[in-house]
Amino acid sequence: MIIEEFAPEIKYIKGEANTVADSLSRLPLIEDNGLEDDQVENKLYELFMNEDVQEDQERGFPLEYKQIRKKQEQALRDDEVLKQEMQTDAKKQSEKKLFGVKMFDDERLITYRNRIYIPKSLQNETIHWYHWALQHPGENKLMRTIQIHSAWPNMVKQIQEYTRVCKQCQLFKKRSLKYRKLPPKQLPLLRPWEEVALI
Repeated sequence: MIIEEFAPEIKYIKGEANTVADSLSRLPLIEDNGLEDDQVENKLYELFMNEDVQEDQERGFPLEYKQIRKKQEQALRDDEVLKQEMQTDAKKQSEKKLFGVKMFDDERLITYRNRIYIPKSLQNETIHWYHWALQHPGENKLMRTIQIHSAWPNMVKQIQEYTRVCKQCQLFKKRSLKYRKLPPKQLPLLRPWEEVALI
């Protein structure tokens, strides 16, 4: 055992002399309130499971590939700006293209900068879900997390606007402190061995 490495010396102390151990042994027992374990568990469940938590659990991740594909198809039909951007992008050289098409789990999805393109109809929902799931991470962390898999034009600006109006993000964001220069210190005229620092 690890304790044996320290070679402890065990001494017996009578109860009258050992007041700490005596007081610990005389602590009152927890009173039985008459509730069974199942009843306690049910009470706790009732207290902590409110409608907001249930709603959040039921909400789930908004970006399933099928849903994204449907919204992308709808955006291609309805959004003239997206159509024009994709047409002009198709004429560019392959290195400079912003838009493309890739397969994700048997779904053909439009990509933007080699990440899944999120159409306008899903952008706010996507930002909101990531913001909720990451527990108000702040602008930079939220942006980096979303950018791992998805992208769209003006995403950075949209995320900045979203976090700017979030009270909790503004309340707890890290402020960059600006430090001033230290005031000049007057050095006293020192003689050898006048002051000695010991460690």
